Amino acid sequence: MSLARELGIVTCYQIGFDDLLSMIPTDLDRGLRRRFISEIFRTINRNLDFSLDDQKVQSGKVLKDSLLYRIASAQLIISYQTDPKRRDIPAKVAWMLLNLRSVCTNIAQTLTMTQQIRGMYNMEPSLFVSLKGLARWSLDLMILILDDMIEIMRFCNGNFDRERILSYVHEKNTAAVHLLLNSTSRALLAMLGNLVRNFALRIPKTQEKVRLSSRANDIRDSAELQQMETMMGSDLPFDIRLFEHLIMEIDGAVRATYQTAQSSAPLRSHLEQSMLVEADIPEVLSPVLQRLFGDIMPRIESQVDGVAIYTADTAWLGLGEDEEANKRAGMQQYDVLRKCAIAPGAKIRQCRRCGSVIENLVDGHSAAWVQNAHKMCVCLSHWVVA
Repeated sequence: MSLARELGIVTCYQIGFDDLLSMIPTDLDRGLRRRFISEIFRTINRNLDFSLDDQKVQSGKVLKDSLLYRIASAQLIISYQTDPKRRDIPAKVAWMLLNLRSVCTNIAQTLTMTQQIRGMYNMEPSLFVSLKGLARWSLDLMILILDDMIEIMRFCNGNFDRERILSYVHEKNTAAVHLLLNSTSRALLAMLGNLVRNFALRIPKTQEKVRLSSRANDIRDSAELQQMETMMGSDLPFDIRLFEHLIMEIDGAVRATYQTAQSSAPLRSHLEQSMLVEADIPEVLSPVLQRLFGDIMPRIESQVDGVAIYTADTAWLGLGEDEEANKRAGMQQYDVLRKCAIAPGAKIRQCRRCGSVIENLVDGHSAAWVQNAHKMCVCLSHWVVA
């Protein structure tokens, strides 16, 4: 545990810790791996509960907590044993935290920049097109969460026993429930839903700017924006506002349950940590499970296109357990920052920690947010030329 404490101290000082991670045996028992992460959290004494804060305050606090993401990066690496693509639930949650932070930051900065900075208004079409991969990733994540939650609801079939649900979740190795119940990931999902909905509302107006232009770039952007409008509108098997409503209802249920149980701040932080690190569902949240699968999800299922959600291919997100789908997705490399496929033969850079790749783009030939984000992987490590 001395190595965990040293890693925790190094994390606080914003120092690289790949050398410390390399000392962890690849065959280390899963229980010891989770104890290792728990010791890091204990060392830095970090509050992990945001559930009683206002939802807008939650998102701001979570997004700015750089230490949280450095620990999530360590948890991502420590939580799998020999194959980084076969992640357990804590590793999947950590991977989503890191990606949600990157996606939310880049979408938010681009939307704000085009509205507030003089001279950026005319660049809005090309900047919006550059976010296409992030939009698709966000929508596919929402689809995957809805699909998994509907499947768990059907498994429950009126029996909302916590142990039974938890056993099923671990058997299926799905992170959806923990992403929704944990206040950290839930705050980021709430922010993502709001950003994507606002982004979708602005695309038709932006597309109108370039629709009648004869410039080659404008013609290309117009076609891309039209595809994005369809992707985020008529092709979507659910209303984005429905996903936002799901997050809001769960947030309210968790807050009310903690308040009813009179859970202290240290206890809530401990319970939130158990969801992050051990993939547990605390006993105190049993009423939330009953509300979620007995009331909320049946209402939501009746308002979505269940067939389209079930048949959607979301394997490229790296969260599914369908071996055939994962095998197909593994044949294509995806840029971890731009969330788009990389053409065969393209020059790439690879993360030296998590193994993710990005296309090695020429400076000045990509959007401003891409040039800024390319400095570091979503896991906060650095690149090597592959």
